[in-house]
Amino acid sequence: MKMAEDQLLVVGIKNRNHSAFEAFFHRYYNELLVFSEGIVSDIELANDIVQTVFVRIWEIANTLEADTPLRPYVYRAVKNRSLNHLRDTSVYHKHSFLYWQDLDSSETANEDGMKNEMVNEIHNSLDHLPSRMRKVLTMKYLEERRHRDIAETLCISENTVKTQLLRGKTKLRKLLKDTQCVQ
Repeated sequence: MKMAEDQLLVVGIKNRNHSAFEAFFHRYYNELLVFSEGIVSDIELANDIVQTVFVRIWEIANTLEADTPLRPYVYRAVKNRSLNHLRDTSVYHKHSFLYWQDLDSSETANEDGMKNEMVNEIHNSLDHLPSRMRKVLTMKYLEERRHRDIAETLCISENTVKTQLLRGKTKLRKLLKDTQCVQ
C-alpha cells in the first residue's frame, strides 16, 4: 500500500504539485532526521542535511521517474550527504590537528604568544573531554595511530573508536568555539 502511495507522490512531485511534496515531506522528514542524526551525531546538522535533500528533490523533480522507489531513494540521499559531511569534516579536522601538533612542536610556537595561547587552549580543551575520548583523539591525531591499533590498545571495537573520534571532534570544536579559539 505504501509503495503505491509513494508512486502517487512521485508523480505529484514530478508535476510540481505542492500538496504531494508536502505530503512527502511530512511522511519522511522525522524518520530521515533521526537517521541522519544517527550518522552525524548533531541534530541541527542532521536537520540541515535532510532539508537540503528535500530541496534538491524539488529542484530535480522533473527528472524523477514514476517508478522511483521513494523511500530507498531519500534514505540513500540522506545517507550519502551525511557521510559526505563526515568525510569533509574529517579531512578538515585531520589537517587542523596536524597544524596544531606542528604548532605545539615547533620552536616558533614559543616565540609567538598567540600561537602558544592557541596550543594551550587546545590542550586545555582536550583535558575537558572524557578520558577515553581524549585518549582516542590523542592516539589518532597526535600519535597518528590507526583505528585498528587504537582499538586493540584500548580493548574496544573499531566502531567505538570511530564513534569516539566523531563525538570527540564535535565536543572539542564546541569547547574551542566557547574559548573563541576556532571561528
